[in-house]
Amino acid sequence: MLFPTQSPQLKKILQKLSFSFGLMILGFLNANQVIFAAVSPTPTVTLPATSVTDIPASQAGTVNNNLKKVIDKVVEENKAVVDAKIQALKNPRRGQVGEVKSIREGMITINSLRGTQIIPTDKDVVLIKNNKIISADGISVGDWITVLGIFKDDAFKAEKIIVSNKSLTTSKPEILLGTIEKASNSELKLKNRKTNDDLTWMVTKTTLWQDSQGNKAAISNFGESQQVFAVGIKSADLTTKGYIIRALAPFAKPTQKKSTQ
Repeated sequence: MLFPTQSPQLKKILQKLSFSFGLMILGFLNANQVIFAAVSPTPTVTLPATSVTDIPASQAGTVNNNLKKVIDKVVEENKAVVDAKIQALKNPRRGQVGEVKSIREGMITINSLRGTQIIPTDKDVVLIKNNKIISADGISVGDWITVLGIFKDDAFKAEKIIVSNKSLTTSKPEILLGTIEKASNSELKLKNRKTNDDLTWMVTKTTLWQDSQGNKAAISNFGESQQVFAVGIKSADLTTKGYIIRALAPFAKPTQKKSTQ
């Protein structure tokens, strides 16, 4: 019920009620602000990305120079190995087997499967007969020789010549590059890299096992997957005896066992 006039007492009461109601409204709003702040997501801090382009120009030059020095050092340390591999690819090893027809100073003429061949024998060529190093005077007409060497500048350069006084006229030499599958004191199983044929050769006491430099090596060094230059002699009964088995690459160094102490 509204009164047209208000007594001073009633006016004071209404003022007090209005003031109390206002405090309630403010309290409600403040409480809501606290609640909203509590449930609002935690703000994230994003750091600026750092990239190579953020490096000052002066420092970037130093970094590039240091990197170039490291690369140059690695290249220099491996230059000899890389050059050796390149030369090996440019100058593949080859072998020839033939009967000696004539001997002159600095050269030997042989009859081989390729016909008449002249083999230069300079001072760097190693001559071997009966597992001993000999001079050119130890070679006679009628001897059979196996020549190992490389093609360089479109010419064959002999590195090692193995001499035998046994005739191979009734036998057919077989020369190939192969991959060893199994090697023992009695037989050699290998795969012909050119034809991909699986071969089994006989191993005898006269079979020569050599490292990549042509030095005598133990058969135990020739494991599975070893790449070799192989010379075999095929007889009338179609069996092939291993004559020379030479590694194409240095043998892997044996792994040293760690001490258990």
